Amino acid sequence: MSEITVSIFRNDRFVNLRDMIVLGKYGWVNETLLGNLGLFPKIKMADIGEFETKLFQFYQGVSTDEVKKRIEADDPANPWLPARIQHLLAFGEKFPDRQGRYAVVAINSNPLIGGHQHFPYLFGTKNIHYLGFEHRPDGTWRGDFTFLGVRRKRKELS
Repeated sequence: MSEITVSIFRNDRFVNLRDMIVLGKYGWVNETLLGNLGLFPKIKMADIGEFETKLFQFYQGVSTDEVKKRIEADDPANPWLPARIQHLLAFGEKFPDRQGRYAVVAINSNPLIGGHQHFPYLFGTKNIHYLGFEHRPDGTWRGDFTFLGVRRKRKELS
């Protein structure tokens, strides 16, 4: 597993997913994802605030369940959670430059469409960013995917 820098973003807007997609300024958005936004849970007040993010990469084929377990086990004292779509979209808006080398997946947002789980992810080039929607019929992820972990930023003790 590899850690890529820990970043902090503040999601202080209570907006819907469609608005978050617009704010991300993606050059291409998967039409299946756009047509199925209603399958994702609504954004709640708990999704508003300051978050730390960490990108996880395992460099080998891993199952969806194994990815979730590894993210959650990374720091037992201050656990990371697998990201949901609202975290991914806020991350994409704040850090568009982190979408180029490897696809960044929100593994905790996986609605069933046509009998398959689908996962939102970011990818792109230096000049254009994409919001994709991937299904994994066998539940295995190649080593060239990264996975977004999030946790609420701890308040500094004074």
